[in-house]
Amino acid sequence: MIRSTEPDPHRFYFCLAQGFSLFSYSCTVDILRAASLIQSDVVFESRVVSNTRDIIVAGNGTQILPDIQVDDMRAPGSFVVIAGTGATRQDLAAEKSAVRKAWAFGLEIWGVSSGVIPLAQSGLLQGRVVAAHWDDAPFLRTHFPGIQISDNIYETGPKLSTCAGGAAAADLALSRVSQLLGPEAARGVLTLLNIEGHREGRTGQRGSAAQLFPSENAHVVAAVQLMTRSLRQRVTIADIAATLRLSQKHLERLFRLEFGVTPKTAYERLRLEQARREVLVGRKPISQIAQAYDYTSSTFASKYRTQFGLSPFRDRQLSSMIR
Repeated sequence: MIRSTEPDPHRFYFCLAQGFSLFSYSCTVDILRAASLIQSDVVFESRVVSNTRDIIVAGNGTQILPDIQVDDMRAPGSFVVIAGTGATRQDLAAEKSAVRKAWAFGLEIWGVSSGVIPLAQSGLLQGRVVAAHWDDAPFLRTHFPGIQISDNIYETGPKLSTCAGGAAAADLALSRVSQLLGPEAARGVLTLLNIEGHREGRTGQRGSAAQLFPSENAHVVAAVQLMTRSLRQRVTIADIAATLRLSQKHLERLFRLEFGVTPKTAYERLRLEQARREVLVGRKPISQIAQAYDYTSSTFASKYRTQFGLSPFRDRQLSSMIR
């Protein structure tokens, strides 16, 4: 067993909004619990905070009782806000108040799943690059134009991190385990929980097509959907236009008006983003991935570097440091 040299546990205070994502909460808590198990020590301590002591009901109906008051939190530690579907329509005044107190206390702040929304409403995300679930991205872009929405599954900073939620919460927690306890501890957690691997924050979201190319134009939305259905087997822009009963020139005009790029460029971006997921989390040789997307190895490497700033081989190398 690996022994911890940290004398006191790192505290994680969870602020759960009504209707929160139990999956995101469980992913985070179980990664931290597993890290303590393999250390044979309580390395991380998890508490649920609230000022009301009312039962908190998850989106699936599971009930959780808070065990600490917001004012009883103490630094150092991490304050994790988790919300769920419908957060854009909720009154999150209590969560916003808790966020501001946690920030004043000097705690590190995490926004997980729709927990990013009360962070935005608290003013903490202004001018920051933020990972948000693709379903929340349109709301955030409309109401908080000073926030730069990332397609990545999580974004980390020295005092504030954001996560798109779902299984990505486990990846964010693993990154913290690796940072605090080392890559060996993170690998031990992966083994204990039978998790295939750790995804780097720069991995794009699976539902990110709508986030990369958001539009309210029905023809553009339909075109993007057709592209995402044919990421491996390439189709022509002429075929997409014909399916939509548009001329190719008209479709190109729509894309330039919406995004400043041609449909061909947008389609190439979507294909490369999908291929990158396979590079980062898969085990196939890079040459096989290139072939699966109808690229030669050299063309794939060139386009990949142009899009992401590094070669697919280097990208995989960086992402596999704790796998």
